[in-house]
Amino acid sequence: SKVTGRQAPKPSAPKTTPSKSAVESRPVSKLRPKKPLTVLDNTSVLEVAQAMASARADAALLVSARGGLSGIMTDNDLTKRVVSKEMDPESTNVRTVMTKGPKCVHSYDSALDALEMMVENRFRHLPVLDKDGAVVGLLDIAKCLYDAISMMEKAEARQQKEGGGVDASLSAAMQKVVGSRGGNKAQLAMMKTMMNQMFGDTIPTLRTIIGEDSAYHGVSPKDTVLEAATLMGESRKGVLVMEDDQMVGILTPKDLLMRVVSKELSPEETLVEEVMTESPAWVSPDLTLLEALREMHDQKFLHLPVLEDDGTVVGLVNVMELLCSTGGEDSGKSWREFFSGAIDARGDDESDTSSLHGSTRSKVTGRQAPKPAAPKTTPSKSAVESRPVSKLRPKAPITVTDTTTIFDVALKMVAKHMDAALVLSPEAALLGIMTDNDIARRVIAAYVDPNAAEVSTVMTKGPTCVHSYDSALDALEM
Repeated sequence: SKVTGRQAPKPSAPKTTPSKSAVESRPVSKLRPKKPLTVLDNTSVLEVAQAMASARADAALLVSARGGLSGIMTDNDLTKRVVSKEMDPESTNVRTVMTKGPKCVHSYDSALDALEMMVENRFRHLPVLDKDGAVVGLLDIAKCLYDAISMMEKAEARQQKEGGGVDASLSAAMQKVVGSRGGNKAQLAMMKTMMNQMFGDTIPTLRTIIGEDSAYHGVSPKDTVLEAATLMGESRKGVLVMEDDQMVGILTPKDLLMRVVSKELSPEETLVEEVMTESPAWVSPDLTLLEALREMHDQKFLHLPVLEDDGTVVGLVNVMELLCSTGGEDSGKSWREFFSGAIDARGDDESDTSSLHGSTRSKVTGRQAPKPAAPKTTPSKSAVESRPVSKLRPKAPITVTDTTTIFDVALKMVAKHMDAALVLSPEAALLGIMTDNDIARRVIAAYVDPNAAEVSTVMTKGPTCVHSYDSALDALEM
């Protein structure tokens, strides 16, 4: 293969899958960690919460003035350590409530080791560092799980296209669950096989997982948010809103972040009915773990109310609870096998640079990628390899001269909703690039005055570039 790291071409038959050692050695970077929300650790809880709400994030990484990772604050921390303790978000420094010195992984560490650590320690979030110790990403176990499900869906869909069968009873069960919405039978068949490897022939149902005692806290619509937050802090998950023994709503830690703290509402004076999610979707307790995960994947739910057909509440489950309460005594290793199987299911036909997310959205425009019309032929490998960078439709850049102040560059980036600016010489030659990360690490954390300093003092000089006629695949791989 080339030095660039692309996989060498393989013969069309027989089709092979990655070896166990290849799957085990894939690094954390292949999980495509989310871009983290980073905030200075001398910031107030209110400012952090508002930044999280603005970014629609449920976690923020707190960094010191030198740019080192100090801690993490999640919507659960906000619920348990701020709202339920009646602390004032505006006057409370985030250092007093954040989780200090969180465990981290490096982008080159084993992806499967990282996922196993998250399950075993009940970590929903795990910061990712580069080789220099700088924060570069954040793993979210829910996103990793959903991505794994999507990979299996794609793999089984390929098998279906090649003539594979689907378990009829499982198909019928899923049809009963989702009704007219349908369901992906191919994905369920693949997941069933993997679940059987973890649990044997009997995949647990939500009723089995919850047990005989109802696993939820209920509040009245007329209760205060403070009362609800106290219960949520104890259970580390949402509460169901009950009226006359019927579920009428749900309130989660993210609701508290988005609708209470960031809006500067008083938890003691705000009623649950003012900020709850009304009439949430629910599922039957007879759903298997497999079907529940699929439902949460489809709807992007983190909490799932479980009700009998007559409306009797059985419980409330969340993603972490499903992951950590299944798989036996060694759930971390059991789920490791699940994630390993998902990566293996992807096969070698997709390069390591491809996203783990199984979305069919176009990578350029965001529109749904068109489905090929049979018997339409696909481009040859050589044709794909030769497509130029211009086909990726690069966006028009912000350009500034090297004598522009950092403040003026930042204003232009904000006005254009851009996270980078190219720095040019008076002769229009490219000198460097400045990104939002550069501003955080080299300006704010270093106490540089953005009004007085020129962008040339903090930009990344001589950045690697490509030409519009270079190979698009080589550029993306780079």
